[in-house]
Amino acid sequence: MRYHYNILHKNYELKLLETLRGRKIKEESEIEKQFPTLIKLMENLEKLPEEIRKNVRFFGGGLINHNFFFIHLTKFKVQPLDYQVEKRINESLLELIKTKFIKFEGLKREMVKSALRVQGSG
Repeated sequence: MRYHYNILHKNYELKLLETLRGRKIKEESEIEKQFPTLIKLMENLEKLPEEIRKNVRFFGGGLINHNFFFIHLTKFKVQPLDYQVEKRINESLLELIKTKFIKFEGLKREMVKSALRVQGSG
């Protein structure tokens, strides 16, 4: 967990700052002043210069994902999330899943395959 936080998370932060600030890494950029929070920055990707948009999306998205992960990191006190998941899904959504993937396990397999095709650090 230390590696995940101290290395991967920190790297996303540093690379995002490098992308936004260029060589003036210690100075706040005009983009940061315009979009002072990570959420505002990510909500306004289309307003950023095209040459930095992809890296802002990747490093900013990585930061958001890791922040979400660390905030919600707890040991399970009850059954894991997928325990009887079919009983907790909206019926119409469950029917759609069964139509397209036969059953919930098929959806999970497809999600894993899709996730493995996405650029990431880990």
